Amino acid sequence: MNATDMFTAIDMGISSNTMHSYAVKNWSKIGTSEFSVELGVDDDNDGIIDFRIDLSTATSGKIISRVKNATVSGHDVSVVYRGPATLWIKSAPSSTPPTGVSDIGIFIDISGAATNVFITIRYTDSDVSGIDESKLRMYYWNGTTNEWVLIEDSGVWENNKTVWANVDHLTIFAPMAEKTAAGKKVAPVSLLSYIIIFVVAIILISAGIGVKKIKKKKPATVRCSECGETLDATGLERPVEVVCPKCGAKETLR
Repeated sequence: MNATDMFTAIDMGISSNTMHSYAVKNWSKIGTSEFSVELGVDDDNDGIIDFRIDLSTATSGKIISRVKNATVSGHDVSVVYRGPATLWIKSAPSSTPPTGVSDIGIFIDISGAATNVFITIRYTDSDVSGIDESKLRMYYWNGTTNEWVLIEDSGVWENNKTVWANVDHLTIFAPMAEKTAAGKKVAPVSLLSYIIIFVVAIILISAGIGVKKIKKKKPATVRCSECGETLDATGLERPVEVVCPKCGAKETLR
């Protein structure tokens, strides 16, 4: 068999919780050497490969992780885990989130026997309307204490709208986010309030700026005793000395 040849080997005797070893040799005139191959596993014998892995000397003795994918209520859910083939993923009833936390309407029940579990749940823009997307984390339902608990090793990939979590057990999971401080609503202003504001504004304008009323004075004239020229003395405070622009004579008004 040369490097371009391919063959498929089917092992129907695989059982759970047992170790199976496979070895493939690549023969040439130079000699023999171990060669990398791909292992595909059909967990439920439905003709569909449930997971694949490239085998080489580096994978010797390693435990192969399984992947279970499902679409629940229009949301893609993926579970990478170690354990038996059987794993169930389904929708769970909604539940009240903890105080100060908002859910996004996605509740996923994952059951079965598994360890080293990595969960991802995808969401949509409409799911997070009015929620700070960056604050999304995964919560799990504690059936003993009947409360939601934050998974510390969880987070969100905003670029592809996915909440993820590393857990060591299975239960109900839900993406949630801490509530952000919302701006306080301003109470509507009544008509009476507008009237009071208007009146106060008028008073402030009158008191601050003021409107000085200037008393209009009657015209006042005086005749020059030297040349008879009429001199305008309107607005002048008496006694005052005026000079005739014609002859230069000075007159004192008392």
